[in-house]
Amino acid sequence: LPSPRRIDPRRPRRRSRRPPCAQRGRPFGQPGMAEARLGDDAWWAAQTTNEGPHRGKAWWGWGSVSELRKEVERRLEAHPGESVLRPPTVDEAARLLPPPRVNLDALPAAVRRCCTATPFDRLFHSRGRDMIDVIRNVRGAVAEAHDL
Repeated sequence: LPSPRRIDPRRPRRRSRRPPCAQRGRPFGQPGMAEARLGDDAWWAAQTTNEGPHRGKAWWGWGSVSELRKEVERRLEAHPGESVLRPPTVDEAARLLPPPRVNLDALPAAVRRCCTATPFDRLFHSRGRDMIDVIRNVRGAVAEAHDL
């Protein structure tokens, strides 16, 4: 039997040749997505809706848009020079949504009252809010959104 390979403690360990994702320059979002400009109020406003029970919440993650904006600004102040990759706006993500397979008008009135086909609601309820779902949303992977 061959002897097991000995590990020499004086010899440095071989490190991975692949740098971390952030250093490779591969952004999370769809190709062509620009970095978030923190002063751009219109972009931040386009992450949410102004109507319904989810007013002010970000469609792609936890919390309200104002809280997320404060957190991003706080982190960028703590780490100057770091970039922020932006998720798609509701309108950008809505273009990626497949059309609903169910016609809202074809439903009984009792069911229709609790359903909506607005792009924000379809995006907001399409996934959970755990980290992997937030990453998928930031990348713009919205093909599995609910019909209503």
